[in-house]
Amino acid sequence: MAEIEHLGIRETRKHLSDVVHKAATRRRRTVITNNGRDVAVIMSVAEVEDLEDRAAYAEWRRSGSPTVGTLEDSARELGIVIPETHGRAA
Repeated sequence: MAEIEHLGIRETRKHLSDVVHKAATRRRRTVITNNGRDVAVIMSVAEVEDLEDRAAYAEWRRSGSPTVGTLEDSARELGIVIPETHGRAA
C-alpha cells in the first residue's frame, strides 16, 4: 500500500520538488487540500498505470469475459500486445 500524506496547497508549493521525488521513488501519494478539502493528488506515473490496468481488468471481468484462459487470451481481450518471446525460452 502506498504511503499517503495530506498537504495544503501552500505547503505543497513550498515542497513540490520533494513531493514529486517521493511520489516517483517511494510511491508516496500526496493529497493536496484546499480549505481542509481534498482537491487533488500527486502520485507516480507507474502507480497511475497500475490503477488503469486494474480498472481495465475489472471492466473486462464485468463484461462477462471468461474467467479462465491463457495469458495470451486475456491480453488479446484487453488489447495488449505480448512480444513473441514473453514467457518462453528464446
